[in-house]
Amino acid sequence: MRNKKLNLIILLVSFMGIILLVSLFIFIPRLDLEKKKVDIQVFNEYTPISYKASYLGKDVTNDVEISGIVDNERVGKYKITYRLRAGIFNIRKYLTVNVVDEEAPKLDLIGDEEFKVCSASIFIEPGYSSIDNYDGDITSNVAKNYIDDNTIEYISKDSSNNISKKVRKIIETDDEAPVIKLKGNQTVYLTVGSNYKEAGYTVTDNCDEKLEDSVAVDGTVDTSKTGTYTIRYTAKDSKNNESTVERKVVVSEAKITQPTNSNNTTGVIYL
Repeated sequence: MRNKKLNLIILLVSFMGIILLVSLFIFIPRLDLEKKKVDIQVFNEYTPISYKASYLGKDVTNDVEISGIVDNERVGKYKITYRLRAGIFNIRKYLTVNVVDEEAPKLDLIGDEEFKVCSASIFIEPGYSSIDNYDGDITSNVAKNYIDDNTIEYISKDSSNNISKKVRKIIETDDEAPVIKLKGNQTVYLTVGSNYKEAGYTVTDNCDEKLEDSVAVDGTVDTSKTGTYTIRYTAKDSKNNESTVERKVVVSEAKITQPTNSNNTTGVIYL
């Protein structure tokens, strides 16, 4: 008998609980948001989410009050409040809008990414620049990491920890030949019996200095005979890059007007 009464009480409580839940479902307003959190890229337009509200079986979505501002030009978290007042009820739900910056800064190296130099010890940094979509010019924040003596890694990081990297290789090489410039005219005109005087030359090289003494000069001029003589000048640097220029010496019976030279002057040879 006692077990029957106990079972009856349990059944009655369960029934009343069901009635209470149904009542709560019917009488308590409902406010449902499409999402609780939204991420948007900085400078992109914020599009409001959808939501729905009901009370006593009626659609009261239009009664929902929305407050809060999203600044899409500033990275940060913004809270949007959705509020429904219905009868004695005051329901609030929240949406978090994260304005984020996920775009890496633009990193540009001035000069070539493979930089040829005579020696890594004399490498002069040609420069770099970094522009970020949100932070603007962040060139001053670029970090240089020397991976080894011939490799430099450039790292640009913005305020949102987006990172761009570039690498410059320093190649120690010398494949440029010396440059020889003749003093005087490249073609010299003389009369038979006159004297030939070597005007000289200058030599410059991208890596080596003072190569004048190492220039080989080949050829002779016999001013006792008419003809065209060739003087050949050859310069070689420490990496065996070689260049050659020639000077022509024309010996004739009659005097010949010297063509325009590098100084744009003309004259008659009297030797």
